[in-house]
Amino acid sequence: MFSASADVPILTALGEKSLRFDSGKSAIAPQYRAILNRVAGVLTPLKGYSIYVYGYTDDSGTKEHNLELSASRARAVRAALVKAGVDPSLISTKGFGKSKLFVRDSNAKARAANRRVEIAIVSATQVSIKQATSKAATKR
Repeated sequence: MFSASADVPILTALGEKSLRFDSGKSAIAPQYRAILNRVAGVLTPLKGYSIYVYGYTDDSGTKEHNLELSASRARAVRAALVKAGVDPSLISTKGFGKSKLFVRDSNAKARAANRRVEIAIVSATQVSIKQATSKAATKR
């Protein structure tokens, strides 16, 4: 369930266990609600982290539709985490549409694997160090 984009330092990663969605839908399936509640229960008392929620789609549909659908999926997961008690100011969302396929194939199993949301939990210290390093490199 936990993963991240290449430019975000990660605190926890469970990539292949991302949340999956039905084709064309952004509703969270019942089996994932309990998982999100457990994640929120662990995160709520902790300090010094940010959460990035990334939405994705399969390779069917237009680019515009898939970008909006993937963003909608990410927002749905964010809303579920907030409802379960996570501070909304800690959560950022982004939809990637079909631009970052998990499985490159057009069969039903591959498409199902690509309809997902991944959650990255990032240490605020790691982000600060990375940003400071990036700014220093830019100034050179």
